[in-house]
Amino acid sequence: MGDQHPEHTFISDDRNLFAVRNDRSNVCCWMYDKQRDIYLVKRMSGKVEFYKKPRDFCSLPKVDIRSIDKAMFFNPSKDSQADLFAKFIKDQCEKNFPVMRTAKGRRFVSSCIIDPKTKKPWVYYKYPPPHVEQAVPVSPRVPDNSLAKFISWYFDDLNLAAVILRNMDDIDDIDMILDPMDLLKYGKDDMTKLHNSPIRVYSGNDELAKPFTRVVAYAMKLKLYAGAGPHSVTLPIG
Repeated sequence: MGDQHPEHTFISDDRNLFAVRNDRSNVCCWMYDKQRDIYLVKRMSGKVEFYKKPRDFCSLPKVDIRSIDKAMFFNPSKDSQADLFAKFIKDQCEKNFPVMRTAKGRRFVSSCIIDPKTKKPWVYYKYPPPHVEQAVPVSPRVPDNSLAKFISWYFDDLNLAAVILRNMDDIDDIDMILDPMDLLKYGKDDMTKLHNSPIRVYSGNDELAKPFTRVVAYAMKLKLYAGAGPHSVTLPIG
């Protein structure tokens, strides 16, 4: 990853035109990142998908669009166009997609698997891979010591995100991190604060929070924090 324009890459596991989607889990939340002009969609599995344009959501099947509509939408910049798109998604779901053309799947009937509920051959669908971004820039660097008034950080088990309480004078001033790699936007002093302050985890979800703490640990060990210079490394964050 370069110092000015670091990137991390997500490669599809199967490029077959009608590959079964790699992740069939529901969506827990989604966000519009104005700085990168990109939408982040986080699934219950912990996987983050990136969509550059609203039209890219049309590459998803209706079941995913309905899941997105039910999930929490975050728009930190209060971008009006992003809000309009979220309203469009809701409207399409409520009216059964009069305008939005979603991905079409192919229906298959298994010759050897019986559905335990219906006692009939298992019916399943295959969909084309969604139009997700394959190379995504890391969040733009923030000035070091941005967390000068840092309070603590915790794992939000509802949205599978790390929430940084960054201002002791304003409890509502938070930084919500969906993608663990976006923690690399912080400089050495801020990363040290996160490293020295154990993330608070509730409901026994320690394993789900580990990708965030691993990024911080690797950043300190390998000097991957913002401003440390060009680097190219693959992090086994899980």
